[in-house]
Amino acid sequence: MEPIYTTPSATPACIDSLNLNIINLQKSPPKTLQTENENEITIIAKILAPKPLNLNAFKTTMLKSWNITGKVATNQLGDNKMAFIFAEKRDMEKVLNNTWTFRDHETVIAWWPPDKALAEVDLDTARFWVHIYGIPVSYINVPNVEKLANEIGTFVKTDLHSPAQKWKNSVKIKIDLNINKPLISFLDFTCSGGKKLLLEIRYECLMDFCHTCGRIGHKGLYCSWQGKEDDDGNREGIFGPWMKFEAPHIKNPKFVDVLLLNN
Repeated sequence: MEPIYTTPSATPACIDSLNLNIINLQKSPPKTLQTENENEITIIAKILAPKPLNLNAFKTTMLKSWNITGKVATNQLGDNKMAFIFAEKRDMEKVLNNTWTFRDHETVIAWWPPDKALAEVDLDTARFWVHIYGIPVSYINVPNVEKLANEIGTFVKTDLHSPAQKWKNSVKIKIDLNINKPLISFLDFTCSGGKKLLLEIRYECLMDFCHTCGRIGHKGLYCSWQGKEDDDGNREGIFGPWMKFEAPHIKNPKFVDVLLLNN
């Protein structure tokens, strides 16, 4: 079995050149410490930002936004990362099942299993609500939506809970996205008979987003991909502000009573 390298301080090649003894360790028995809570569950929150941010302010903002009922302990992990240790599983699930931002930056939330080192936790996946525009109504069903979602990222769920949800200008899907890859802006769709349509993709809460490379976590000023074409064939000029979903602003209708007067 290949080793998993959990240290950022040395390269795998450098480590492989060393003659290291293999040490077998045992997991701690339950409740090793008197203060230990066997129900404690930990998540890591990472702010996707090109510069270090104030983690104390991040902690205060997140706890207020989450509005949870149980106790929470925290540890600062550096590199815009913080561990939140929950006493209640339902509180952790509430946080994991939603998307969060801090000061116009996306935030990656991931569960930290007790049998994994920090470096083993997947912090490259962010959860987004995504809207797909242009699907003909007769093609809107869960299998098709799931197939389209998996072209963008990894399907999680959709809001197609009733037939009426088809009759909207877009289909809403929750998707897990690899933050190291460019976002998908369009999809080609072929109908029966060979008619081709271009589906437009828009993302909710798309904050720190680079219009040059299509990746989240930075903007053009900090982009290291300028002038490059990546392995996925994505090029400059196909990303822009239109990829950010904006909820339509619908004013409440006003009803005016008309009094007819007989002359």
